[in-house]
Amino acid sequence: MRMPYDLSEFVRLVKRCPAEKRAAFVPAYEQTLSKESSPLKYKEHELNDLSSLVTGFIDHGLDESCLDGFVFSYHIPRISCEFDLLKMGETAIVDIELKSQRVGDEKLIHQMRRNAYYLSFLGKETCVSCYVSSDDEWYELEDDRLRQMSWDEACAKLAAVRACEPTDYDALFTPNRYLVSPIVNYDRFAAGEYFLSDQQEDAKKRVMACLGSQGSDGVVVAGGAGTGKTLLLFDVARSVALKTGKRAAIFHGAQLSDLHQSFNEKSDEIVILHPRRLKDADVTRYSFVGFDEAHRMYPEQFEAAMERVKAAGLPFMVTLDSRQSMSRQEDANAVEEMAKGLVPSERYFNLGKKFRTNKVVDDFVEAFLFGRRLRLSSSEGIDVVFAEDEAEAKAQANRFREAGYQLIAMSPSKRKGSTLSTLVLDGCPSTHSVIGLEYDKVVMIVSHVSMREGKLCDEGYPDPNLMPTRLLYQGLTRARDAIALVVLSDWDVYQRAVELIATAYREY
Repeated sequence: MRMPYDLSEFVRLVKRCPAEKRAAFVPAYEQTLSKESSPLKYKEHELNDLSSLVTGFIDHGLDESCLDGFVFSYHIPRISCEFDLLKMGETAIVDIELKSQRVGDEKLIHQMRRNAYYLSFLGKETCVSCYVSSDDEWYELEDDRLRQMSWDEACAKLAAVRACEPTDYDALFTPNRYLVSPIVNYDRFAAGEYFLSDQQEDAKKRVMACLGSQGSDGVVVAGGAGTGKTLLLFDVARSVALKTGKRAAIFHGAQLSDLHQSFNEKSDEIVILHPRRLKDADVTRYSFVGFDEAHRMYPEQFEAAMERVKAAGLPFMVTLDSRQSMSRQEDANAVEEMAKGLVPSERYFNLGKKFRTNKVVDDFVEAFLFGRRLRLSSSEGIDVVFAEDEAEAKAQANRFREAGYQLIAMSPSKRKGSTLSTLVLDGCPSTHSVIGLEYDKVVMIVSHVSMREGKLCDEGYPDPNLMPTRLLYQGLTRARDAIALVVLSDWDVYQRAVELIATAYREY
């Protein structure tokens, strides 16, 4: 939860606090005002900038009541976007960025454009401005340009914001409004209606620097599910294509879905190629070659395609995550080690921060499937039910489907007589057919796993090459917000899930 409060009262109490006690007092006091679950992390100069701002408003005649209803240092959940000061009115929003010193115009415009983008989803008139305390100057973003603004204008804009009832900002800024998948949200991707996270931005700068060198150069980017590898790859491919005027190609490591085919029909900058094209595609037709989900590719095909890329002197980028392999054969192929051997160590990047998935859901999946020790902070977005038999499992899964969940089936065995085929409902996708896709809510039927020595283990899968725990991981990590597990007939597995959820309610 993140609630607004009165800035003038906050600054007044901070000023009165003895200097030696400020480090402990400020986070605790701000936390009581904002009702935030964690204390404020701040730098001393930020409080000085805030104090200068509040003093300036009052000195220029602004009614102090206009300084009520602000949030200070607000971060959109799971998104790398911070607003220094934000006030939500009935029909308008004021965003004020605080700077101790003037920064470059390009950097400031980028930050303000990004803020305006995220605020635009709230459907209100938006004023994005910046106050530079060292110069006592104001700037406003107007038509993607900086315009210097007077104190009187700043006061007038703030005074015009009619107050509304205090609102939990976390409830307003739903991350799914901003997360863009190139495949699922093609129109927004093609229009450039997205921003990379700070982690992605940093990786892109380093990637583009590597790709800009002489000859065939490339990078390898690893990262877990939800870290934004695919968006980064497609963004880099699009950037190169637009710069060169020549199409980019991306080999996808799994079968292409209808959404991938639709992407190809619409896109002029990028073409997605099926993995079987690794053997014979003419890469010289392209300006850039990407390898997405490379850990699923056959080593000999990946190696052959890479030889052609290097011979053509093309820039390339490989994205992968060995933890998302779903079969013993994929593990044995060890494509990640092969890919790392293609580039110097400084061109191997790892994306660590996940932002696609609700953190509670992500923590639960890690703990449930892989035994990670933790106490959940909440049970929001997690449902677990027990089914005695397949008929009940189907009924429970359908109940969640009717509530808007996407059912993903564990990939059926190709062996005859497999009972798994009976758990595929109405042509729902399997774990292998949703690679690279994402959904708001996912439900899966949990079968062919058991508890052994406190750990979830694979058990009796009809196809010995496939690993049920990895199939579950692949399916569950497609969810952005919520998951539901229908545990089929194994009480120990069900109890393990229930006990994990119960940690959210324990007091320590």
